[in-house]
Amino acid sequence: MMRAGMMLAAVGLLGVSSSGQEASPLYEIRGVVVESGSGQPLEDVEVSVQPSGNPEKLATDLTGAFRFRVNEPGRYVLTARKPSYDPSGHAAKVYWQYHFDLSKEKPRADLHVSLARPCSLTGRIVDSESKKPVAGASVRVYGAGFLDGAVHISPLDPVNTTKADGVFRMSGLPPG
Repeated sequence: MMRAGMMLAAVGLLGVSSSGQEASPLYEIRGVVVESGSGQPLEDVEVSVQPSGNPEKLATDLTGAFRFRVNEPGRYVLTARKPSYDPSGHAAKVYWQYHFDLSKEKPRADLHVSLARPCSLTGRIVDSESKKPVAGASVRVYGAGFLDGAVHISPLDPVNTTKADGVFRMSGLPPG
């Protein structure tokens, strides 16, 4: 019974036309993932593409290349993750994400993904008059990005609180 279930799942992924012939993908999403700054290709980056539902995932090859073939036009989201390049230090948080459309007029998306290692920010908050450290001050970093031509601003890190000496340290931040 398990074998039959696996066979049905495999046929569903490949896509079969109503005539019983295997449907060939009409649209392609391809690209390369490189190290920001050096331009060196990055191997084993988890790349996923998602029109809706569960994303399809794969890992980049030795040259940093990836390629997906899909049967449907529409709005897609491509995500790239690599633990050592992730701001949170673990693979669960998205580092690079891109939204794009595929259509009969634009059946292929060629993408160039550039990942940078995370940075940290350290500082000290002092009272402007007394010059004494401010303990318990809340510090938050915001990032800006573009989505569909509009600027989106969102917090990058949880709120950090200064120590007794007024010092704060935030790590896992994207460069910039």
